Amino acid sequence: MAKIGEYYYPDIDIEEAIKYAKTIYDFPSHSMSVSMLAEKHGLKLRGGWTGMILSSLRKYNLIEGRGTLRSTNLAEKIINPKDQFELQSAKAIVFDKIDLWRRIHSDYGEKVPSSDFWAYLAEKFTIDRVEAKEKAEKVAKIYTESLGFCFPSGASAGNIEEDRREMVIQDGVRDLKASMFVNPILGELRTEEYGVLKIKDTVSIETAITLLQSLKEKLKINQAGGNTTS
Repeated sequence: MAKIGEYYYPDIDIEEAIKYAKTIYDFPSHSMSVSMLAEKHGLKLRGGWTGMILSSLRKYNLIEGRGTLRSTNLAEKIINPKDQFELQSAKAIVFDKIDLWRRIHSDYGEKVPSSDFWAYLAEKFTIDRVEAKEKAEKVAKIYTESLGFCFPSGASAGNIEEDRREMVIQDGVRDLKASMFVNPILGELRTEEYGVLKIKDTVSIETAITLLQSLKEKLKINQAGGNTTS
C-alpha cells in the first residue's frame, strides 16, 4: 500500500481493481484462493506486486478473507448491478473509501490534476516538496483513472441522489398510467385503486373529473416526496 503524508492509497486504480474482484465473483460461491487468483492473472504468488494488489482490493472494500478471498456485496453491486443507480452509488462508495481520493476530489471537483499538482500535495498534506514531486505523477494517474471510472462524463457523487429522485418520479408516473384506463367507446374510467366508473351522464362525468384530479394530486405528492407509496 502506497503512502503520501499521513494518507495511504491503493497501488492500482478502481477499474483495474474491479477486474480482479470480478475474477473472484465469477467463480463458484464468489470465492477463490489467493494462489488461483494469482495463477489466473499471471502473478507470482510470493511476489510483492501480488500483495500490493490484494491490499488495494481490501482498501477499496472489494474483497474479504485471507487464504480464501471472497468478493464483497459492494463489489457485486458494481460487477452485477440491478440498475444504473445501484451501479453509480456503489462506484461512489468505492471511490470514497480512499480518504486521499475524497480529499483531492473535494478540492479539484471533476477537474484533472494539473502540472503543478505536486505543489498542491506539498501544501495540502504538509509533505516535503521532494517527496511531493516524486509521488505526484503516480498519485495523479491512479486518482484520475479512478475518477473517470467512477464518475464518467462529469457525473459526480453530488448528483447521484438527484438521479435517484428522477428515477423514482418516472416510476411513479408509469405506475399511475398503468393503473388508469379510459375506454371512450364503453364510457368507462377504469383504475386499479377505484375500480370501474361508468361515464353515462353529467354526474358521472363530474365524478370522473374528481377522480382524475385525485390521481393528479397523488402524482404531485409522489414527485414532491420522491416515493411511489400512497
